[in-house]
Amino acid sequence: MPGESFLPIVPLPLCRAKDEALQAATSGRRDAFDTENVPQASRLLEHLVQMLDIETERQAFLDAPIGGRTPSIFCGHIEQIKDKIAEWFELKRELSPTALQTLAECRYIFLLERVFGIRDARMADDTPDPMDRGGLIHSILREIYNAVALGECGIDAPRYWAVKTAAGWIKRTDAGVDAIPLAAFVPEYGKEYMAFAKRIASERMDAAHLGHPGVWKAERQKILEIILNFIRHDIETCAPENRFPALFELKFGGDTAVDLGEVRLHGIIDRVDLIFTDTGNLQKVRVLDYKGSSRKHSKREEYVDDICRNLDCQLPVYAFAAQQFFFGAFNTPELNAMTEAAYCFYDREFSKIGSALEKSTVSMDEPDLLEAFLATLYQNIRRLKAGDFAVDPLIETYNDYSSVCRTEAVAREDLE
Repeated sequence: MPGESFLPIVPLPLCRAKDEALQAATSGRRDAFDTENVPQASRLLEHLVQMLDIETERQAFLDAPIGGRTPSIFCGHIEQIKDKIAEWFELKRELSPTALQTLAECRYIFLLERVFGIRDARMADDTPDPMDRGGLIHSILREIYNAVALGECGIDAPRYWAVKTAAGWIKRTDAGVDAIPLAAFVPEYGKEYMAFAKRIASERMDAAHLGHPGVWKAERQKILEIILNFIRHDIETCAPENRFPALFELKFGGDTAVDLGEVRLHGIIDRVDLIFTDTGNLQKVRVLDYKGSSRKHSKREEYVDDICRNLDCQLPVYAFAAQQFFFGAFNTPELNAMTEAAYCFYDREFSKIGSALEKSTVSMDEPDLLEAFLATLYQNIRRLKAGDFAVDPLIETYNDYSSVCRTEAVAREDLE
């Protein structure tokens, strides 16, 4: 497999301890290299030379600047599988934003995981699996927000709907055809919302058993704090911002896939909020994605840079999908000006929720943002179709793939 280590530099049958080699030389022994052993030794030496040539070619590739590298099959440039990749791509039909992100982080890892289906095994552990934990948080939040939007939370608070009219989307107090129920968090009912959220979260966690019972007892308290922080944040900020959570875990794909020409995309948007003017007209669409703190940055510019490099494909793709859902089109100057995307980071400290959200909020009309994002995406897709699955650059992620690619992983903050 390209990039695989051949391990021993000198084939084992040719290896001799230093004292053994000296004794053989002084005594004139020829047992190691009898004429009958010459063919075998010759083959082993030939194999050694081939391995050294491979390593030399790999090192030359890694030492050269990225823009001036000579393609090498030993570094993931496998032109012979272009036809197979074309067949795979045709059958796949659609990719996810996370797949595009993997393609940007390391094309060779994309080949292993997405094409060959070779992935890290998920091992049973005393601590909850991060994917299971995240899935539980998502499902609890969806149930809470859906209940508030549908008026099924047992709270007698005012209700609102988003309705599409000839003049655009507006907020109304009565439903209409294809109206979208909005989750309205009225501050006066704050205690009731918090009590409802706590009850739903506790019931769902009672039914879940993630990891060792003792560990889970402590972990579920952390999850409860995270969920209640999100609800409290919306109780305190939705009304002043005239913002209403509207869609939860919105799926797109198939007939509703985001079609970028060279690739079609599918996925699930965690949440879409609608922000209205004082007169009830839709002013802004905000796409939200729930995330663990490992993706948190200290500066807004870092989120923008991630999007430009395709190290974050979720926010722009989800923004396109939301635009398509509400307006039947996407990536136009008018729609980008009224669309923003952000992360809701899991955090047990309430004071950090708002600042982290604000810092990660990126407007889709950010200068050169989507142009750079799409240019990088198209370049990566063309490389994929050409059989270019280079092992380098390898960008540091949650998993350590250095031993697989036999190259150093580069931290995001060290990217040029």
